[in-house]
Amino acid sequence: MHCSRRDNLNSVLFSEDGLIELKGQGKTVLEDVIEAGIKEFIEARFKEKRFEIEFASDFRNQQWNKLFANAVINPITAITREKNGIVLSMELEYVVEEIIEECLSVAKEEGYLFSKIHVLESVLSIASKTFMNTSSMLQDVSNRRRTEIESINGYVIRLANEHAIPVPVNKTLFALLRVME
Repeated sequence: MHCSRRDNLNSVLFSEDGLIELKGQGKTVLEDVIEAGIKEFIEARFKEKRFEIEFASDFRNQQWNKLFANAVINPITAITREKNGIVLSMELEYVVEEIIEECLSVAKEEGYLFSKIHVLESVLSIASKTFMNTSSMLQDVSNRRRTEIESINGYVIRLANEHAIPVPVNKTLFALLRVME
């Protein structure tokens, strides 16, 4: 079973040891491969706490959409040390579009087609809805912890290498975050 969160709106802030603050709430998406009884149990627990849940048969598409947003928002916020709203800056418009274009090229070679316009709108919508949130990668950089750059942009880079696709912006973000770590 795999889990993802649509729109990246479920977010937490690790404000101090043992304390987690819920900063935003979105729909949790699980891969639709769960036995009916277990699925009903999970749905009931989520609904008790007023959390949205969905079981998706197109789970791989869900993962790609989450990757698009994370590949943009996380490294940009960590490098600039700004909240998610920085992604909406006109000065970063080209960078955001290039990250998305590179990710779309890799997704296409992996057999997944997405509309650049829809992906861009989705990423910008997430950045707008979470404008004042501190990304997990920025939290990691601020607390001198290793980031998840390897799992996000590093994943894009590894797949791009397999398909001989140039991804210079993702490689630059990856390198900058590794140096910061």
